[in-house]
Amino acid sequence: MLDFGVRFGALVRQKRGVEGLTQEELAFKAFGPNGRKAQISDLERGKIASPQAKIVDPLVVALNISDDELRACREPVVLPAEGDRPDLPPLLLENLAMRFGIASPDASAAELEAYLRDAAKDYTEMKARLNALAEADGRIANLVGAAQGALDQGDFDEADARLADAEEIQQTEHTLVQVRKQAELRTERGKAALMKFDVDAAYGHFCEAAAFFEPFDKVEASKTLRETGTSLYFHGLARGDDALQRTIEMWRKELALLDPDKDAAQWAGTQNNLGNALWAQGIRAEGEAGLTLLAEAVTAYRTALEVHTREAMLVEWAITQNNLGNALMEQGIRAEGEAGLTLLAEAVTAYRTALEVHTREAMAVDWAMTQNNLGTALQDQGIRAEGAAGLTLLAEAVTAYRTALEVHTRDAMPVDWATTQNNLGIALRNQGVRAEGDTGLSLLAEAITAYRAALEVRTRDAMPVEWATTQNNLGAALQDQGIRAEGEAGLTLLAEAVTAWRAALEVRTRDAMPMQWAMTNENLALAFKAMAEAEPDRAVEHLQSALTHVDLSLEVYAPEHMPYDFGTATRLREGIQEKLAALESE
Repeated sequence: MLDFGVRFGALVRQKRGVEGLTQEELAFKAFGPNGRKAQISDLERGKIASPQAKIVDPLVVALNISDDELRACREPVVLPAEGDRPDLPPLLLENLAMRFGIASPDASAAELEAYLRDAAKDYTEMKARLNALAEADGRIANLVGAAQGALDQGDFDEADARLADAEEIQQTEHTLVQVRKQAELRTERGKAALMKFDVDAAYGHFCEAAAFFEPFDKVEASKTLRETGTSLYFHGLARGDDALQRTIEMWRKELALLDPDKDAAQWAGTQNNLGNALWAQGIRAEGEAGLTLLAEAVTAYRTALEVHTREAMLVEWAITQNNLGNALMEQGIRAEGEAGLTLLAEAVTAYRTALEVHTREAMAVDWAMTQNNLGTALQDQGIRAEGAAGLTLLAEAVTAYRTALEVHTRDAMPVDWATTQNNLGIALRNQGVRAEGDTGLSLLAEAITAYRAALEVRTRDAMPVEWATTQNNLGAALQDQGIRAEGEAGLTLLAEAVTAWRAALEVRTRDAMPMQWAMTNENLALAFKAMAEAEPDRAVEHLQSALTHVDLSLEVYAPEHMPYDFGTATRLREGIQEKLAALESE
């Protein structure tokens, strides 16, 4: 385990690079005219094992080091057990763990292990590429070797500097062969930047790599933008940072280099990729910003379909239809009234169109995925529609989910199986709420069975957010059953609903997930209100519990930002108070 001084020194060097300061400039900024460059140099090289506060505190201020970053240096992330560690050089393993601790201070050990395993894969691939570069040209072999050594030590800045030196040599060459090698070096710098979560630096390196080709070969330049953009895209999906926006910018740069007629297939593929990045960013954004991104995604997919026709490119056509359905469905979920229903109907059409190619016989996994997506769109339609039309749509959603489960089995695809079980539970619960008598109770029981099945895979340890979501859904179905049942059976079901919602609150905390925390507290208030009606002897006790939970939800439901939720919770509170007042006056 690295000492605090080594970790803090590495952090100082990283932050100094971000600020663009020399060691001499940092010494002056932190310690004034008497500051010494040698002191900064010794610290950054790990020669001061236990720096005193008189050194640490001024540097924290000068470099705007956060409490989380400083704590990561003092209390480093605990590495996985020795047998579970990825195959990385020890110093690089320590360095990556420290960087992960700074970037994600609340991450679990399982998340750290997953990150290190991904980093090990990236490291192995990078070493192979660097070896190929070194073998290809003896003039840069020494520099690439030095970069490899620095990478093994976890010294990303030194590795970058040596690659930059190698790149400078390449800049004296003007042939396309040499330009390609130069671009490869810059691409490696970008991938190294991603390993230390520096998205802006990675974006800059990737764009420069493509720019090297532009005077010689625009197709090669566009290919570089597409491939390096893919690295940013998956980084953004995993971490949810600025990488998605940078991906969008890169793929738009690529489209500007392509001729829609001469480069039709590549142009359409990039339109589809652009749609994916816009959709991924859109589902993360709220309000108008999210709707704008989703609309742009729909446009990109429809544009791709001008080339991805069923006659010319059957598989690509089906994939793009499925992606179009995803964007339309998200738009429809967010839109209100007839506009939302129209968008959901368009999503259903897109999914059914994709299923003309995504057949179970030819493409079983894609078929199941599209069936699951179709079920979700039909379910959202059914929830909004009234009467028999709504029940028909919900029944179609249930059919689509059960169909998907023919491929999404627990043994073969446990995560997809659990997701589909959770979705099936939602559709069955909505059917059960609308149905009367024994039919409704039977549907609610099936929903509960589906939720409990999902929780066999969606455990708190493995998938805490999904576990909490399914616990919340389970609570709603149990409450619906409990309200309909009579006597002790009803009370037992309501008590189980309370247990499920309290379990959800173990993950849905106010600090981490305020909206979900408030919603679950409102659900608890509804459950206790129902228990008051079912158990008159303890009505006051239950109503007081209900009042406590609805008051908690109103701490988050602000009338200016969440008028609908504020209104429902306020009316619930007023109803609880009226019942309490009536009981107290008896």
